[in-house]
Amino acid sequence: MGVWNGYAHNQQLNHARYSEQTRTLFAGFANRAYNVDPELMAPKDRFKQPEGVSKLVYDGLTGGKPTGYSKAAGFEVNDLMNAKYEPKDEIEPLEPLTPKQPDVEDPAQDPNLIPGQNDGNEAEQPQENEQSQNGLFRIKPDFLQSHFPYTDLKAARPELLGKIRP
Repeated sequence: MGVWNGYAHNQQLNHARYSEQTRTLFAGFANRAYNVDPELMAPKDRFKQPEGVSKLVYDGLTGGKPTGYSKAAGFEVNDLMNAKYEPKDEIEPLEPLTPKQPDVEDPAQDPNLIPGQNDGNEAEQPQENEQSQNGLFRIKPDFLQSHFPYTDLKAARPELLGKIRP
């Protein structure tokens, strides 16, 4: 049983008000259902997980095995899944955000340039196991283009991107 509360069009709700309203609606429905059929809402036998369903960890960005960078960026997901779809491949979609990324022509205009670090004149490339010094990552341009061809991260609100930078 579930309750959805929202608009049919793309408009944000006042989360504090509607969250309380949704909880109240759900509690009302659940209590009424319990009054009609207690065994339906509180069965004596616990649900048994079907065979072949496992709790697995995967990369929420790629659907594959999580990588060190995807874990650090918060893309690691725990979920129940049909074991036959368990991730087999590890795809690294992220790279540490370095003071100068190679696709920016003018270092003075680089939004990724971190004050007090490399001014962009030295060519710094991330190493295979390099940790992000500033805790930030960027999605590799080739991965972004191949998996999300119509996504423009530069148009996204920074607070929604978390540790990801365009």
